[in-house]
Amino acid sequence: MPTATVSPSTFAPSTSPTIQPLVAADLHYGASSTAYLMVNPWSWPSGDWTLECWVYPFISTESRYWLGYATEAHAHANTFVLHHNFPATEQWQHVALVWHAASRGFGLFVDGAEAPDMAHSLNTDYVNGGSLVIGQEQDSVGGRFDQNQASHILVGQIFVVESARTQVEVLNDGASACPFPRVRLYAGWLLKEFSGTDVSGNGRNMTISSGVAPAVGRNADCDAAFDTTDMPTATVSPSTFAPSTSPTIQPLVAADLHYGASSTAYLMVNPWSWPSGDWTLECWVYPFISTESRYWLGYATEAHAHANTFVLHHNFPATEQWQHVALVWHAASRGFGLFVDGAEAPDMAHSLNTDYVNGGSLVIGQEQDSVGGRFDQNQASHILVGQIFVVESARTQVEVLNDGASACPFPRVRLYAGWLLKEFSGTDVSGNGRNMTISSGVAPAVGRNADCDAAFDTTVTPTASPTLTPSTFSPITRAPGTSHPISQHPTTSPALSAAPAQVCTVHWGTETAVYGSRSPATDGGTSSAECPAGYIATQCECDIQRCDGAYFSSNTSCAAMNAVWYSMQPGVRAKATCTLVDNAEACHVSDVVIQGTVVEA
Repeated sequence: MPTATVSPSTFAPSTSPTIQPLVAADLHYGASSTAYLMVNPWSWPSGDWTLECWVYPFISTESRYWLGYATEAHAHANTFVLHHNFPATEQWQHVALVWHAASRGFGLFVDGAEAPDMAHSLNTDYVNGGSLVIGQEQDSVGGRFDQNQASHILVGQIFVVESARTQVEVLNDGASACPFPRVRLYAGWLLKEFSGTDVSGNGRNMTISSGVAPAVGRNADCDAAFDTTDMPTATVSPSTFAPSTSPTIQPLVAADLHYGASSTAYLMVNPWSWPSGDWTLECWVYPFISTESRYWLGYATEAHAHANTFVLHHNFPATEQWQHVALVWHAASRGFGLFVDGAEAPDMAHSLNTDYVNGGSLVIGQEQDSVGGRFDQNQASHILVGQIFVVESARTQVEVLNDGASACPFPRVRLYAGWLLKEFSGTDVSGNGRNMTISSGVAPAVGRNADCDAAFDTTVTPTASPTLTPSTFSPITRAPGTSHPISQHPTTSPALSAAPAQVCTVHWGTETAVYGSRSPATDGGTSSAECPAGYIATQCECDIQRCDGAYFSSNTSCAAMNAVWYSMQPGVRAKATCTLVDNAEACHVSDVVIQGTVVEA
């Protein structure tokens, strides 16, 4: 979910989150003292942290306990113990325990509301190396369970992250099938296939005792986010989201439709029918040129001249950078909306006939002079394209902005069709069988970040986003041609003068690779972020693949940044967060996401 700084009162969630785990552990009291989930030994993160999970209690009482962390430092090993006095029973509830290291204090929330009375003990002088147990109260570290104190719950999807989540973030987490798409997990247990494997990859695996049985929740976990069938009921005001005006999350796998592949390069679904009501098509596009003489997306039927029912020009507002495009159909008004990076872009429309019929051909990469064919090399697109989705709703401008900034853009919306291009396959991930043909002229390409299936493996932490008030949505009901200025980057500080674009350099042996937000770097090569004047840069990020035996260090060209390095074990991903300081006023925050993959020398 996009980050936002808002008062909790502006969020209007349902009283019980509508997204619950698909797989849960049955710790009902009938299983007695033999039913528990345990990580032993367990150490909390060294700084701030948050533990979140979903719980389905059968009773509410103070005489039983459902979560505890035990060390020998406290009587009966009760370092942290949470009561079983839930505000409701027989419904899924989202629980968050938040630790603030600086103030050495806890926050405890149930469905986003503070719940201090659930705390039996929360000792702030805790030490690491104890035992984390769900389902029992520990009278010794990892043991001496009492059947009369055992919990009466189902529990599912347990996560620990290295940050103190705010109340608004907790509310959003509780309403999302994929709660941490852009936050690195410290530990996570999906209980998928009833396994205690730590999905963070950090090896903090959980023991599921013999007294625990698998249970079925009411919705999909993040790995099944594109297959969910439950629509959310929570209503969130658009003002609670402050998305970036330029997306920072792009697809991991893309299709190379560069014009050198000529008329043999296309993605096609034929026959294709749009949803019967409102719909939105969204995808990520990386154009190499911007021109009106080429076309990159079209839907064709025999009802219109040259089969051009919908055709989008190749006149992107920028080149050689990933851009998020959304085509929105409003059935009631029979009008279109067209957005690039959240800004209205009607001039990209070559034709958007509102009297379209279904049963035509959807093609990306070419302009169709007949349904599904008669492609002209001189009109073929010069693009990479990745992650294409169609949903059965008319997304608002704020929703489009959020979609463009998310690695998992539709965790709570049922897909009508979706093509991740994972493993370079045209399989429809919605499960609806609307598979896409990838022609022989298309080559796989690598994008800049992780798709939703890899959301728990991402190392990108979102940058702070500016507060944005979207303009009123005006569906496009006219033929294109009228000049319509595109304001992709609202000026937030016009008085500032431009400073040089900042870059972050890392070392790979004796070779150097500099990563920018505009073009990929090669081994020993360089690229940099191109940023417009008049914007304030507050943060950049370097996302680096570390391999066994590699060596990293900060380079002197990073003098304007404070680099903090994480996860430096061999064979795992590493990340640097570089905070710009002193006179670094050239870039908008979303323009300085600097990331890439180090190539072995």
